[in-house]
Amino acid sequence: MARYNPSMARPGDRSRALSVPAGPRALLDRKTALQGLLENALNALKPSTRMVYLKGLQEFAVYLGLPDAVSAAAHLTSLPHGDANALAYQYRSELMKPERKLKPSTINTRMSALPFAVKLGRIQGFISWSLDIQILKVEAYRDTSGPGLPAIEAVDLELSKATDPISVRNRAILNLLFNQGLRRGEVVSLDLGHVDFDKGRIMVLGKARGDREPVTMTEGTIQTMKNWISIRGHEPGPLFQSLDRRSHGHRLDGSSVYRMVNGYGLERPHGVRHSAITEALNQSNGDLRAVMRFSRHRDPKVVIKYDDNRKDLAGQIASSIDLGRRKR
Repeated sequence: MARYNPSMARPGDRSRALSVPAGPRALLDRKTALQGLLENALNALKPSTRMVYLKGLQEFAVYLGLPDAVSAAAHLTSLPHGDANALAYQYRSELMKPERKLKPSTINTRMSALPFAVKLGRIQGFISWSLDIQILKVEAYRDTSGPGLPAIEAVDLELSKATDPISVRNRAILNLLFNQGLRRGEVVSLDLGHVDFDKGRIMVLGKARGDREPVTMTEGTIQTMKNWISIRGHEPGPLFQSLDRRSHGHRLDGSSVYRMVNGYGLERPHGVRHSAITEALNQSNGDLRAVMRFSRHRDPKVVIKYDDNRKDLAGQIASSIDLGRRKR
């Protein structure tokens, strides 16, 4: 990534370059004050959100040539309002370069760490302004097909024949991704205590949710979960743990789940969820209300998009137009 160059922010006006207005001592004091606030603020967030903000600030620190996330936050909140906005736009332009091949949604995710840092600066009383940078327009859920039911069933059948710990664990994860339509972040955040076999459910911390909510497990998922827990053991802690030598026993992370799903030829975990929602629409004959409960989407427009893609309404209309033209 190209390093931050203050003089590039305002061409022809070097006197207002994006530099730290305060001296080294003032910046050090600011960094010390932000350290504790940043840690407390991150600890209050969901693990997935915490990771997004922390990683975003670390990436921003690399761009600035600074050693860590706190230094990046201290630098940003030490700038005048206009210079901070200019820096944010300059950073976004770097992320948007074609050679970086970043999707608008990825850029928005990384940029979200900057307003978070600015908010901490306001809480601490260093500044009174907010960033005025707009997020990039994202066309969500363009491809909602996923790998498809046959491919997922083939992998599940293959895993059902294996008894080694990794295969047993991975089959339980795949069942949660497809049978329950969970996101990978929801899967890896599960602890053993979130599984209730008596009620046949798991307590899931969903996207943009403050509390966990019950999700009913299918019989197939219950069996794969029991198989995994019989190997894992009943000690409290992360439900899905790493089994490699380097991090054995630690919580499995989202990247590991991605590599697992991709390694089985199923593309990505969210694609498996896409297939689950599409299959739910097929099985329910397009019952949007029921599928919204399954997918736990709050906006019906998202599920409607799945339904439209499933039916390929645009393709049907195009075929009708073509048929009518050829009959004339």
